[in-house]
Amino acid sequence: MEFTASDLQIVRTDPAPCVVSLSVSIPADKAMEVYRQTFNKYTERVRLPGFRPGKVPAHIIEKRFGQDIRTETGEALFSKTCDEALKAEKIKPGIEMKQQDLELGEFQVEQEYSYKVRIETEPAFELPEYVGVSVSSNEVKVGEEEVNAIIDQLLEQYSTYNAVQRGAQRNDMLKLSYSCTAPEELINNDKITYFLKAENTWLLMKEPELLPGAITVLEGMSAGEKKEAEISFPEEHHSEELRGQTFTYTFDVSEVQEQTPPEMNEEFCKKLGVENVEELKERIEENVRRSKQNSEDQKAVNQIMDALVAGQTFDMPPTLVAAAKQDMLNAYAQRQENRNLDEKELNAKLAAYDSEAEQQVLRALRLEYILDEIARKENLKPEGQELINMIQNYATQNRKSMDEALREMRKSGEIGYIYRRMQKGRIVDFLLEKANRNIISAED
Repeated sequence: MEFTASDLQIVRTDPAPCVVSLSVSIPADKAMEVYRQTFNKYTERVRLPGFRPGKVPAHIIEKRFGQDIRTETGEALFSKTCDEALKAEKIKPGIEMKQQDLELGEFQVEQEYSYKVRIETEPAFELPEYVGVSVSSNEVKVGEEEVNAIIDQLLEQYSTYNAVQRGAQRNDMLKLSYSCTAPEELINNDKITYFLKAENTWLLMKEPELLPGAITVLEGMSAGEKKEAEISFPEEHHSEELRGQTFTYTFDVSEVQEQTPPEMNEEFCKKLGVENVEELKERIEENVRRSKQNSEDQKAVNQIMDALVAGQTFDMPPTLVAAAKQDMLNAYAQRQENRNLDEKELNAKLAAYDSEAEQQVLRALRLEYILDEIARKENLKPEGQELINMIQNYATQNRKSMDEALREMRKSGEIGYIYRRMQKGRIVDFLLEKANRNIISAED
């Protein structure tokens, strides 16, 4: 049986932003039609000794299965009418409805049937101006010194090292052992052990230094020499446990190796997949330019996103916000685990982070809704062939047929993730293309 909005009596309340409560009543005659359909299904499928299929008397079915039939009727009435009620009230759910949002009434024969439902709705907002957003970008230029620096890195990468009998110099490779006067609890901390103790390890005499000032200490040392020296870690060191600490180190050098870079010639260039030095420089310049342009594009995108969400305060579905915020707090708590905080300290940090987490979540969710609306308005979605190519890549990587890959991706949700990622790429490209981009000259 099909229902229309005219069959329903709907009472709406709006108890909170993005929250709607509906009380839906269905007239007794309409409800009874669904009840009879449900009763007939039981009549057809019930099998009881002494009765032929479909011939069990109604009073016996009512006695044995009456409560189940009434419960199933209530569920059927909800599923057949809820969408119509939402359409009638122009409600777009913002999240999937959960069991706790539904209060089904108890179905009674020959009586009106009612249920209540709580819905969290999509937010209402005015789309900000998104065409011609003003952004600033730096002019992309690649200097000769940048190209030469990468060539130097390539030469170092392909260098050979040979043992020499002399004092250590910069760019040498040293085989050495070292230990220090740090407390045992620090030395036994797996995260920082390598900064404090190592046996027969290799150390390159070049910045960035593993141990601050170690190059100066090790310069001039030959194989077989030992030396003691103080090493101080700066306050801004990335390992919190070492910040501001000073320890006395003992260095024991067992081998000094000298770096021998390859010659920059056609033979070396061909190892890198190019014909000559000029082509190598052109390839490097092209890659650096592309990398810089990507960086400037990303900065421009960030400016566009900031502009789109600036001043937006529209309400969001509370359950959606709460779930995203909890995920962020859980991730924050996990990051703090490595700092060996007690429960009181951790709870204090979580409480301090709570407000910031909520603001970050609200910004991200509002931006997502804005981008979705831009995509809808501009009909921005992946081309069919793009999606097919992505599925084909997945199938090839996992050695599956296209059909197998598609079924697997649908089951895991991967297909939705890929579609969303590709759609976001289309949105970003569109916004960049339509932006009012001010290019700042390198000379400015």
